[in-house]
Amino acid sequence: MSTVHEGEATDSRLSTASTTNQSYLSLVWRRFRRSIPGMIGLVMVSLLLLIAIFAEFVAPMDPNANTASFAPPDHLSFFTKDGFTLRPVAYSIVEGEELDPVTYQPLMAPDMDNPRPIGLFVKGTP
Repeated sequence: MSTVHEGEATDSRLSTASTTNQSYLSLVWRRFRRSIPGMIGLVMVSLLLLIAIFAEFVAPMDPNANTASFAPPDHLSFFTKDGFTLRPVAYSIVEGEELDPVTYQPLMAPDMDNPRPIGLFVKGTP
């Protein structure tokens, strides 16, 4: 019975002897570095923090700008002025000449005269 208590005491002395030279934070950091999900989370939080710090550089546009170039395209449709088509089209948004009576901002409406076909693997303009 004394050997069991003696062995436990030896184990506790070994564990405290090997960690007495290190601070609590260094022990936590060493254990944290061994955790793969913890390191992935640290990298993700670090990237989000860097993006937040350099937000003006990442997104230099004015957040209060209200122009048609920042508006998303209108809903996809299979119908044009000519009738039904098998290829879906999207209509771009243009600023209207009328003003909203509450905000006095130009009203934006879809440009029904200029349908833009949607396709896969298309080439963009350089």
